[in-house]
Amino acid sequence: MEDRAFSYLQPSENPYQPSPSNSYSSQMKSGIVIRELLAKSPRCSICTGVVPRQAISIDHNERRQDGGAASVDNAQLTHPYCNTGFKEARISKTRKTRATTGTLF
Repeated sequence: MEDRAFSYLQPSENPYQPSPSNSYSSQMKSGIVIRELLAKSPRCSICTGVVPRQAISIDHNERRQDGGAASVDNAQLTHPYCNTGFKEARISKTRKTRATTGTLF
């Protein structure tokens, strides 16, 4: 039995297929806009995900604790979460690994 409750979510056309007429359909226009905007969207330097304008965090490439300067050359765009929790958890895990293996760098 076919579930028709969500059938309206299925596109009636492929947004990238040429239209039989000479005008762009609204779905084709939407597909083109999404394709172009995603390709040009800023990406998080840590997770490589798209960073929305409302959630941009500026991060140091080289951490302040490690001598990183507050300069344009040492800056990168990130998600706020990646700049705080995710990155700190990754650094903490690396430090624990180095401590157990005796590796300094």
